[in-house]
Amino acid sequence: MYMNGRNISFTDRSTPSVNSYLNAVNKTHPLSPEEEVTIATRSRQGSQQAREQLISANLRFVVHIAKKYCSSHAAFEDLIQAGNEGLVMAADRFDPSRGVRFLTFASWYIENKVRDLAYDYMNHNLTSFDSPVHEDGDKAATLIDLFSSKAFLSPDWQLHYDDALARLKQKVNHRMYGLGKLVDDLIQMIQRGYTILDFTMKHHLSDTQMKRFLTILREEASYPSLAAA
Repeated sequence: MYMNGRNISFTDRSTPSVNSYLNAVNKTHPLSPEEEVTIATRSRQGSQQAREQLISANLRFVVHIAKKYCSSHAAFEDLIQAGNEGLVMAADRFDPSRGVRFLTFASWYIENKVRDLAYDYMNHNLTSFDSPVHEDGDKAATLIDLFSSKAFLSPDWQLHYDDALARLKQKVNHRMYGLGKLVDDLIQMIQRGYTILDFTMKHHLSDTQMKRFLTILREEASYPSLAAA
């Protein structure tokens, strides 16, 4: 973590310890554009105090980014710490004379660090075909739900799986051109350990668009129309 000018790792990873950090961060105040230019200029000139001010004033944004990747199941404090590393990198590279706000500049560094940690965690905890592809109360669907269960009962299940996937892509593509490629990408991403949020962000889909896409998948993957022959 980063607080009061120093990096802090959670040796005490208890909930009270994390909450204490979050409470401290929530008490920080963002800088006005004028304050930001002044402090960032002093930081660039070598002022350690100004550097710490610039970093501390933007810790809340790091927490905001870290929350987006909680679905990776990486520890929240680890996500925050990764984001803080990106924040420090940005503070050391920021040039206020270019006329860009600090968070606009820093967001890339912060999110890259958080995303890299989340993806690294997921790559070591790959999603199985029984894992939900979306959450909807008791109606959470899994990858297997997109295909006929018969496709997984045969020794040559991979052939049946490929055939079922091809049929599904063909059906949704017929319903709306281009959706077939999205189906293919969705399944590849989930197999590699990415989340629905990652897929949504990659394709710039709104919540409504993503829900509509998943609804189409459920409707077109209904049995027995996709059962392998």
